[in-house]
Amino acid sequence: MNAVQIPNYHIFVRDLQLEWHKGDRQEALSLTVELNIDAPPDFTSDRYKFVTCYDRVVQGAKTRASSGGFKSLEALGTDIAIHCLDDHRVESVSIALEANGQSASGAGGCSIVRHRGGTGEVS
Repeated sequence: MNAVQIPNYHIFVRDLQLEWHKGDRQEALSLTVELNIDAPPDFTSDRYKFVTCYDRVVQGAKTRASSGGFKSLEALGTDIAIHCLDDHRVESVSIALEANGQSASGAGGCSIVRHRGGTGEVS
């Protein structure tokens, strides 16, 4: 029997609740992350330490949001995207940040998509 070849797979985080420290204010955010991952050549020989880690994405996002170092949602989202792309297996990342409680008004959110180019550079 031939093994099924999977060129990539997806990891997602849906509606992760973050506390964003913006100056002296604190704002509740909802984060959604979708990662497109380059699949290992052989899933049966893949080991946990080589797998893109959901917890690393979650903890990285929480740390960045609570750091107080970002003045805009776009800057925070871009930094989270770059953090995700630090893992060389991640081919692309899509980030959506939305301020909680404002979804009905359409205000207070941003969406960011970043891709790794053929050279491994982030675009």
